[in-house]
Amino acid sequence: MKMQSKLLDTIALLQDLPRDRFTLTEIESVNTLGLPSGLVGTIVHIYDEANPPQYLINFADSQGCEYAMVTLQESEFLVLQYDLVVA
Repeated sequence: MKMQSKLLDTIALLQDLPRDRFTLTEIESVNTLGLPSGLVGTIVHIYDEANPPQYLINFADSQGCEYAMVTLQESEFLVLQYDLVVA
């Protein structure tokens, strides 16, 4: 059983995302065409009115500097689990 994604979950991209999918970008200093699959981000907003829901994902570097925000559907990411959840 898949658990519903929630605010502040840590996620990983399941596919590469082209730069034109970005909602906000601060990557001018970085030469990139998009975000690679496997990149880790955080859910910062859930658009519940959409059906299915959409998720605003924040991507930041290891220093906490945001470089991109992307709106995704749940099928485009995997929620990272840190603890074993027994059903």
